Amino acid sequence: MGVARITPVVVLAALLAGCGGAATATPGSAASGTPAPASSQAATQDGGAVSQIDCSLLAPSDFTGAGITGASAPSDNPDGTSHYCVYAGTSGATGGIELDVFLDDSVTNAQATYETATGEGPTGPPPAGATFDQASYAAADGHGFLVVRQGPLTFALSAPDSPATAAALVALANLVVQRAGAAAAP
Repeated sequence: MGVARITPVVVLAALLAGCGGAATATPGSAASGTPAPASSQAATQDGGAVSQIDCSLLAPSDFTGAGITGASAPSDNPDGTSHYCVYAGTSGATGGIELDVFLDDSVTNAQATYETATGEGPTGPPPAGATFDQASYAAADGHGFLVVRQGPLTFALSAPDSPATAAALVALANLVVQRAGAAAAP
Protein backbone atom coordinates (compact mmCIF):
# COMPACT_ATOMS: atom_id res chain seq x y z
CA MET A 1 0.00 0.00 0.00
CA GLY A 2 1.33 3.44 -0.96
CA VAL A 3 1.22 6.58 1.07
CA ALA A 4 -1.33 9.15 -0.09
CA ARG A 5 0.34 12.20 -1.53
CA ILE A 6 -1.09 15.65 -0.94
CA THR A 7 -0.46 17.91 -3.89
CA PRO A 8 0.22 21.65 -3.72
CA VAL A 9 -3.11 22.79 -5.22
CA VAL A 10 -5.08 20.52 -2.85
CA VAL A 11 -3.18 22.00 0.10
CA LEU A 12 -3.60 25.51 -1.32
CA ALA A 13 -7.36 25.06 -1.78
CA ALA A 14 -7.78 23.66 1.71
CA LEU A 15 -5.73 26.41 3.33
CA LEU A 16 -7.41 29.21 1.44
CA ALA A 17 -10.82 27.75 2.26
CA GLY A 18 -9.79 27.52 5.91
CA CYS A 19 -8.50 31.09 5.87
CA GLY A 20 -11.67 32.29 4.26
CA GLY A 21 -9.92 33.11 0.97
CA ALA A 22 -12.11 36.04 0.09
CA ALA A 23 -14.31 37.42 2.80
CA THR A 24 -16.41 39.81 0.81
CA ALA A 25 -19.39 39.56 -1.46
CA THR A 26 -18.96 39.89 -5.18
CA PRO A 27 -20.38 43.09 -6.67
CA GLY A 28 -23.68 42.15 -8.21
CA SER A 29 -24.21 39.12 -5.95
CA ALA A 30 -27.21 38.73 -3.71
CA ALA A 31 -24.94 38.81 -0.66
CA SER A 32 -23.46 42.19 -1.57
CA GLY A 33 -26.75 43.98 -1.95
CA THR A 34 -25.20 45.83 -4.88
CA PRO A 35 -26.79 45.30 -8.27
CA ALA A 36 -24.55 44.18 -11.11
CA PRO A 37 -23.63 46.95 -13.53
CA ALA A 38 -26.13 47.22 -16.37
CA SER A 39 -23.35 46.71 -18.93
CA SER A 40 -22.33 43.30 -17.58
CA GLN A 41 -23.10 40.20 -19.59
CA ALA A 42 -23.18 36.55 -18.61
CA ALA A 43 -20.46 34.38 -20.07
CA THR A 44 -21.47 32.15 -22.91
CA GLN A 45 -20.22 28.63 -23.52
CA ASP A 46 -17.58 30.23 -25.76
CA GLY A 47 -16.55 32.81 -23.15
CA GLY A 48 -17.57 36.43 -23.01
CA ALA A 49 -17.60 39.50 -20.83
CA VAL A 50 -18.72 38.99 -17.24
CA SER A 51 -18.68 41.00 -14.08
CA GLN A 52 -19.24 38.06 -11.74
CA ILE A 53 -16.25 36.53 -10.05
CA ASP A 54 -16.92 32.82 -10.45
CA CYS A 55 -16.34 29.94 -12.87
CA SER A 56 -17.99 31.89 -15.69
CA LEU A 57 -14.76 33.90 -16.04
CA LEU A 58 -13.37 31.14 -18.28
CA ALA A 59 -15.16 28.80 -20.66
CA PRO A 60 -13.82 25.45 -21.90
CA SER A 61 -13.25 27.02 -25.31
CA ASP A 62 -10.93 29.59 -23.70
CA PHE A 63 -8.62 26.79 -22.60
CA THR A 64 -8.76 25.20 -26.05
CA GLY A 65 -8.01 28.57 -27.66
CA ALA A 66 -4.97 28.94 -25.39
CA GLY A 67 -3.72 25.49 -26.40
CA ILE A 68 -4.82 23.54 -23.31
CA THR A 69 -6.96 20.61 -24.40
CA GLY A 70 -9.47 18.56 -22.44
CA ALA A 71 -11.42 21.27 -20.61
CA SER A 72 -15.16 20.78 -20.20
CA ALA A 73 -17.87 22.65 -18.29
CA PRO A 74 -16.43 23.30 -14.82
CA SER A 75 -17.59 21.90 -11.54
CA ASP A 76 -17.87 24.80 -9.11
CA ASN A 77 -17.04 24.32 -5.47
CA PRO A 78 -17.91 27.74 -3.99
CA ASP A 79 -16.77 28.86 -0.56
CA GLY A 80 -18.45 32.16 0.17
CA THR A 81 -17.29 34.40 -2.66
CA SER A 82 -14.38 32.11 -3.54
CA HIS A 83 -14.78 29.57 -6.31
CA TYR A 84 -12.79 26.41 -7.02
CA CYS A 85 -13.51 25.58 -10.67
CA VAL A 86 -12.35 22.23 -12.04
CA TYR A 87 -12.54 21.94 -15.84
CA ALA A 88 -10.90 18.49 -16.12
CA GLY A 89 -9.91 15.76 -13.68
CA THR A 90 -10.20 15.99 -9.93
CA SER A 91 -7.98 19.05 -9.56
CA GLY A 92 -5.20 20.90 -11.31
CA ALA A 93 -2.65 19.29 -9.03
CA THR A 94 -3.70 15.79 -10.02
CA GLY A 95 -3.36 16.38 -13.74
CA GLY A 96 -6.58 18.29 -14.30
CA ILE A 97 -7.37 21.84 -15.25
CA GLU A 98 -8.43 24.29 -12.53
CA LEU A 99 -9.18 27.94 -11.80
CA ASP A 100 -9.48 29.10 -8.19
CA VAL A 101 -10.67 32.69 -7.79
CA PHE A 102 -10.84 34.95 -4.70
CA LEU A 103 -12.17 38.49 -4.41
CA ASP A 104 -11.13 40.42 -1.33
CA ASP A 105 -12.52 43.67 0.01
CA SER A 106 -9.17 45.47 -0.29
CA VAL A 107 -5.83 45.24 -2.03
CA THR A 108 -4.18 44.67 1.37
CA ASN A 109 -6.35 41.61 1.99
CA ALA A 110 -5.75 40.40 -1.56
CA GLN A 111 -2.01 40.68 -0.98
CA ALA A 112 -2.43 38.40 2.04
CA THR A 113 -4.47 35.95 -0.07
CA TYR A 114 -1.74 36.03 -2.72
CA GLU A 115 0.93 35.36 -0.08
CA THR A 116 -1.08 32.39 1.20
CA ALA A 117 -1.54 31.06 -2.33
CA THR A 118 2.10 31.35 -3.26
CA GLY A 119 3.26 30.11 0.14
CA GLU A 120 1.35 26.86 -0.13
CA GLY A 121 2.14 25.84 -3.68
CA PRO A 122 5.09 25.80 -5.99
CA THR A 123 6.31 29.33 -6.64
CA GLY A 124 8.52 31.02 -9.15
CA PRO A 125 9.15 34.32 -10.82
CA PRO A 126 6.53 36.18 -12.82
CA PRO A 127 6.20 34.47 -16.20
CA ALA A 128 7.27 36.16 -19.43
CA GLY A 129 4.63 38.59 -20.63
CA ALA A 130 2.92 38.93 -17.24
CA THR A 131 1.89 42.51 -16.45
CA PHE A 132 -0.15 41.80 -13.31
CA ASP A 133 0.27 43.49 -9.92
CA GLN A 134 1.79 40.21 -8.69
CA ALA A 135 2.34 36.87 -10.44
CA SER A 136 4.18 33.62 -9.81
CA TYR A 137 4.62 30.72 -12.25
CA ALA A 138 6.13 27.36 -11.41
CA ALA A 139 6.01 23.86 -12.81
CA ALA A 140 6.09 20.85 -10.50
CA ASP A 141 5.16 17.19 -10.87
CA GLY A 142 4.10 17.69 -14.50
CA HIS A 143 1.74 20.60 -13.79
CA GLY A 144 2.00 24.34 -14.40
CA PHE A 145 0.81 26.70 -11.65
CA LEU A 146 0.14 30.41 -12.11
CA VAL A 147 -0.96 32.60 -9.20
CA VAL A 148 -2.01 36.18 -10.01
CA ARG A 149 -3.11 39.18 -8.01
CA GLN A 150 -4.64 42.12 -9.80
CA GLY A 151 -6.06 44.73 -7.45
CA PRO A 152 -8.33 42.96 -4.93
CA LEU A 153 -8.68 39.89 -7.18
CA THR A 154 -6.44 36.84 -6.66
CA PHE A 155 -6.65 33.66 -8.70
CA ALA A 156 -4.72 30.49 -9.42
CA LEU A 157 -4.67 28.56 -12.67
CA SER A 158 -3.23 25.10 -13.12
CA ALA A 159 -2.95 22.73 -16.06
CA PRO A 160 -0.73 19.91 -17.28
CA ASP A 161 2.74 21.28 -17.97
CA SER A 162 4.23 21.55 -21.44
CA PRO A 163 6.67 24.00 -23.02
CA ALA A 164 3.71 26.28 -23.84
CA THR A 165 1.84 26.09 -20.51
CA ALA A 166 3.23 29.29 -18.98
CA ALA A 167 2.24 31.38 -22.02
CA ALA A 168 -1.17 29.68 -22.19
CA LEU A 169 -1.89 30.36 -18.51
CA VAL A 170 -0.79 34.00 -18.88
CA ALA A 171 -3.19 34.39 -21.84
CA LEU A 172 -6.00 32.88 -19.75
CA ALA A 173 -5.09 35.12 -16.79
CA ASN A 174 -5.37 38.16 -19.05
CA LEU A 175 -8.89 36.99 -20.01
CA VAL A 176 -9.82 36.59 -16.33
CA VAL A 177 -8.65 40.13 -15.53
CA GLN A 178 -10.40 41.57 -18.58
CA ARG A 179 -13.67 39.79 -17.80
CA ALA A 180 -13.52 40.61 -14.10
CA GLY A 181 -13.52 44.28 -15.10
CA ALA A 182 -13.84 46.67 -12.19
CA ALA A 183 -13.40 43.82 -9.68
CA ALA A 184 -9.75 43.60 -10.75
CA ALA A 185 -9.13 47.35 -10.48
CA PRO A 186 -7.24 48.70 -7.47
